[in-house]
Amino acid sequence: MQEAIRRFQYFDHWTEDQIRECCILAKVAHYEPQQQIAVPGTGGDLEYAYFVLSGQCLVLQCLKMMKKVRGKRQCFRLLPAESDDRILHIAERLMKRKDSEVLEAVLSPTLRQSLSGSRLSLARSGSCEESDDHDSQNQPNEEKLEHHFLDVGTYSCGSVFGLGERMQDRSIVARNHVQCMLIPRYWLFMKHQNTGNVWQRIKMYLDQAIPSREQLFNKFLDDINWMVYRKRVVNDVIQRRGRQINTRLADVPIVCRVEQSDIGQSKKR
Repeated sequence: MQEAIRRFQYFDHWTEDQIRECCILAKVAHYEPQQQIAVPGTGGDLEYAYFVLSGQCLVLQCLKMMKKVRGKRQCFRLLPAESDDRILHIAERLMKRKDSEVLEAVLSPTLRQSLSGSRLSLARSGSCEESDDHDSQNQPNEEKLEHHFLDVGTYSCGSVFGLGERMQDRSIVARNHVQCMLIPRYWLFMKHQNTGNVWQRIKMYLDQAIPSREQLFNKFLDDINWMVYRKRVVNDVIQRRGRQINTRLADVPIVCRVEQSDIGQSKKR
C-alpha cells in the first residue's frame, strides 16, 4: 500500500504517520473490463475517492432528450438530469446492440437479469435532420424519448476522481483491467491531508475539463448538422455528375496493363 501511495505526488508532503494511517483506511480494488466503477453520484460508494493505479476508465455520459419529427426534420430537446436508478431503467425502452458490452456493464446485475431478453442500443439520429424516407411525412408529429450514451473522456494511470465532482447522468466504466486505490473522502478532506485545498482544486479542474450535459448536447447537435450538410453536398454532386463512368485506359496503372496484356505470351509462341 505504501508503494501505491508514493506513486502520487499529492502525498509527497505527508508524514510517516499520515501514510501509516492511510494504509489502514485505504484499500485496493480490482475491476474487470467493462465493469462499472462505483463513484459518488452513480449509486456506489459515497465515501471513497478513487486513484487509478493501472488501466483506463471510461467516462460515459447519458443524454436524455426528446425527439420531435416535423416533416422531414428531426429536432431534439434536452431533458433535465435524472437519478441513477432512473438511468438504469431506460434499458426497458431501448434495444441492445451486439457490440454494446460497455452499456450493458452499466446496468446493475438485477436489472440485467430482468432484461436478459431485451437489447440495449445507442439511439442514432440527428437534430433537425432531413429524412429520405417518404413515410416520415405521414408519421404523427409527436415527441419520442431517446437516450444517447457518449464517451466523454478517459481516466488513465495516475488520475483521481470521486472527489465530489459533477456526476449527473454519468457513469465510470473500466476499459480494461483497472486497479484503483480507494481512500475515504472524509479523511482525505481533513485539514492535515488537504493542504492548500488541493482536493477542492482538483474537483474544480475536473468540473471544468469534462464537458457538462449542455455542452455535450450542443456538440451533439453540431455533429448531426454537419452530417446532414455533408450528406446534402454529396447528393448534390452525384446528381450533377450523374453515374457516368469516365475511366479511361490511361487511368489504369502501367504495371497492371503489362501484367494483363498478352504480349509476353505472343513472343513465347
